Amino acid sequence: MANFKMKGHTIFTQSGTDTPTWGTGAPTGAVLQVVGNTIKSTTISHTGTFSDWEAITGFYVDITPKKTNSDFFIILTTSIGGNGNAEGAIKIARGYDSSGGTTFSYTDILGDASGSATRTLYASGYDISVEHLITTSSHIWDDGISYASGGKFRYQVYWRNPHNTSGDLFLNRGEQNDRAENMTGVSSIIVQEIAGI
Repeated sequence: MANFKMKGHTIFTQSGTDTPTWGTGAPTGAVLQVVGNTIKSTTISHTGTFSDWEAITGFYVDITPKKTNSDFFIILTTSIGGNGNAEGAIKIARGYDSSGGTTFSYTDILGDASGSATRTLYASGYDISVEHLITTSSHIWDDGISYASGGKFRYQVYWRNPHNTSGDLFLNRGEQNDRAENMTGVSSIIVQEIAGI
């Protein structure tokens, strides 16, 4: 099959017998690609002073856009436990490298400012310090932005404990992790590229 065009716009492209992929003329709302990252490890934690945002190790997605006017539809789920009245605040930073490399310039995705309140994307729960509990939270949004062709994005997940700077946070588990009454969870981030107008 050769490239499929309508009114001069390439809807599908194909090379040889490869599976066709969306072309630059993909219709508005088409899902151009989906990338994801699932974290099942229970060894990721932050202990001690927690006065500022910290990237969660390995918890990010890289995506190279197929078009220059796409939106990015993000689904984020986190399972977090803690101690010492810890509170798991979550944000994402959108990194962009116009050359398609890994030298990202980051922009935070946060709520609007309101007095002295900590700006977050969402909080994973208040007082999640019961040793065997985890709090699972999800967030979905459409990240519509302008960018140049040939670039690459990284959506990096961060966490913070604004409630108690001495509290500890644990990804996918509570404070205790070796008894039948304790639980483990899964955290994931999925990014879909959606064709814009």
